[in-house]
Amino acid sequence: MEWVIWNGDSSTLEKNGKILEPIGEAIAPDRIDIVIVPTLHATRDGHRLGQGGGSYDRALSQISAWRIGLIYSGELTIEPFPVEPHDMKLSAIATPDLIVRFTN
Repeated sequence: MEWVIWNGDSSTLEKNGKILEPIGEAIAPDRIDIVIVPTLHATRDGHRLGQGGGSYDRALSQISAWRIGLIYSGELTIEPFPVEPHDMKLSAIATPDLIVRFTN
């Protein structure tokens, strides 16, 4: 995975399989401060449930940026779900009503 800045303009997206990806110049991993991470559900201790492919976990393991999951309040759970050794925890989650910062 390459890291690219996306300005929100949908004309700068290109379809790669099922996923739309931003087009642009790649950014060096050491220049990344924050990543908004796709998150379906998150636990109150920072574990996230993604799509199950592990591609974000592999990419996130290569950088030291803050990892923030944006979710709705109902997607934050106290119930644990299966976690794999390679799963990268979030640094924080944000809902419309709450921001939770984790210590990793």
